[in-house]
Amino acid sequence: MPREGVVEKSPRGTELRRAEDKSLICVLESFDTYPSGPFEGETGATLWYGEQGMQPAPGHWHVEVVTDDSRDLTSDAV
Repeated sequence: MPREGVVEKSPRGTELRRAEDKSLICVLESFDTYPSGPFEGETGATLWYGEQGMQPAPGHWHVEVVTDDSRDLTSDAV
């Protein structure tokens, strides 16, 4: 994942794009950040474009709340 990027709402869910050229990184299907955002424990499918550009790799996303006082900061969540 790049350090900076653009988050855009789309009919498929939420798209993450590179800041430099707005190229698509991944689509978080059914991930709705508007108006109230996702809830803890929510999950969904991900299409990861990365450097491939053509055929996306399938994956998943999972919402996990992490607070500043959390001791375990390890997660495989997107």
